[in-house]
Amino acid sequence: MHTRQSMRQKTLRAVALLGVAIAALSAAGAYAAIPKVLVYQDSDGIGQITITPFAPDPATGGDKIQVQLKQNANTFSGTGYQVRILEADPNVPDSANVDLVNFNLRDGFGRTFQFRGRLQTGGIIGKLIGSGRYTQASVGNDIDQWTIRE
Repeated sequence: MHTRQSMRQKTLRAVALLGVAIAALSAAGAYAAIPKVLVYQDSDGIGQITITPFAPDPATGGDKIQVQLKQNANTFSGTGYQVRILEADPNVPDSANVDLVNFNLRDGFGRTFQFRGRLQTGGIIGKLIGSGRYTQASVGNDIDQWTIRE
């Protein structure tokens, strides 16, 4: 009988470990999503921005994001966060999700630029749109406005 309990306990442990492993893989899979490649525009012209959620952000309750901007033959990269401030109501036609974004991008000269703004998905337009402002970090004055769209 002791052997039988040991086998049963081993089986239960294996099932529990399998459940934990599946949950961990599911959580990791949530961040294996396809990056959002969007059209970016500011006073320097049109570019392409890619926003990729890669992990939960416990500090904000949102997601950590990796961002890459390609514009005028330059590439800027950095990280930040995205947090949902309004969830679309499935019972209301044309309701939208609204997220706040805040991220830093570094240029080839070592300068850091801080971007902040809002992204909206859904709504009347039905596509992702966004806008905001950016400043050079530690300078403090807004440099420009930006927009993004699908």
